[in-house]
Amino acid sequence: MGKEGTENSSNSDEDIASKGVNEDEKIESERSYHSLYNSSGSDDDDQDEGFEGEFYEVDKDDPVIEIGSKFDDVYHYRRALEHFAILGEFSINYIKSDPGRVTARCASKDCPWRVHASRLPEEGAFQVKTMQKEHLCSSINKSGNKMATKYWVADRVIEWLRNEGELAPSELRRRLVEKYHVELPYHRVWRGKEIAMSIIHGCWDNSYLKIMSFKEELVRRNHGTIVKLDKFQQDDGWHFRRIFISISTCSIGFLTGCRLFLGLDGCHLKGKFKGVMLTATAIDGANRLFPVAYGVAESENIESWSWFLNGLYEAIGMPNGLVLTSNRQKGLEEAISKIYPLVEHRTCVRHLYKNFKKKFVGNVLQKIVWIAASSFTTTTYNASLEELEVVNMKAYEWFLDLERKHEIWSRSQFGTIAKCHYITNNISESFNAWVADARARPLLDLLDIV
Repeated sequence: MGKEGTENSSNSDEDIASKGVNEDEKIESERSYHSLYNSSGSDDDDQDEGFEGEFYEVDKDDPVIEIGSKFDDVYHYRRALEHFAILGEFSINYIKSDPGRVTARCASKDCPWRVHASRLPEEGAFQVKTMQKEHLCSSINKSGNKMATKYWVADRVIEWLRNEGELAPSELRRRLVEKYHVELPYHRVWRGKEIAMSIIHGCWDNSYLKIMSFKEELVRRNHGTIVKLDKFQQDDGWHFRRIFISISTCSIGFLTGCRLFLGLDGCHLKGKFKGVMLTATAIDGANRLFPVAYGVAESENIESWSWFLNGLYEAIGMPNGLVLTSNRQKGLEEAISKIYPLVEHRTCVRHLYKNFKKKFVGNVLQKIVWIAASSFTTTTYNASLEELEVVNMKAYEWFLDLERKHEIWSRSQFGTIAKCHYITNNISESFNAWVADARARPLLDLLDIV
């Protein structure tokens, strides 16, 4: 009981690789012509050469391309030129493109439009030298513009993401089509969003490489804090598997100032690397959310929940009268029986009824179930089940099976020490909603925000 499922990690942050990322990989300069984002794949949006943090200083929504126009360098010029083409609803082909000069023409064979720009040796800026402005081609945007690469998407959506937080690729795609009248495949918008999020919040891979430093700093600044890190080794180095965190002020606050009631839950992460966030949430004296412990794991299963509960046991022990409530997540019941065999484990009635109504429907049955769940006395509880037996014998037997399994879901079955009559796990659902945007962030951002 309360035994460690895995050993605490003591290796330095240089030992941990993120999802197969080689820590020795050299990150090229942002000014390097061959960007780290280049790909040898065949996807047309991999044709773009470079993508870096901020964008060209000219009006990025309406760039001016004419003889004499100047840009910081070839990268800013190419981004401006490609957006200029999208706004003009035409596509371009590069005849020459290197760090010193760029020549482009309209992709339509019979169109004379052409522009040439080169680097000014005295100041290093890029300037448009010659340009044939006349167009004889028709709009191509409705059938898709190859200039609208994933990097172009990132350039367009980055401010939306900065200002509004998490936005689905489908919503970003709708806005782009509405504003620029260009058709975009979903996968290109998704990739563009990933690039923009990396610029805003940092590299996903580096977030895993820095996890040991994060752990050490968290423990150093918060005496008594429990941080457990689980990793595994492959040929290319150490890989992150799980992390558990219980800040000392939270665990002490729970034990000294909260009712002994914890909601356990897991919710899916929405970023580049999938996984789940596992949480243990209490309520304070004002009935507000009070996080006690949280962590990230590969999935919800017996192993991950056992590991999380071992960390929780280390942080708060097993105080007399402790109550755990859950939505009967996969593997959690088995983990609780192993780590916390003596605690009262309640089942969320909302989740229980959701399973019940898959087999038994009707407002009468629903009313009986909720009366039984809300009953403070065994007399009222038994009367509700007797009524259920008359209305639907199979539904009655379904609840008898819960009693045989010692499921606790009615207030009449609750202990009296915790002084908490909640029959749902709404506190966990509220916590999940509270951190919804953070679940789309890189690992360190997620852990820090929570």
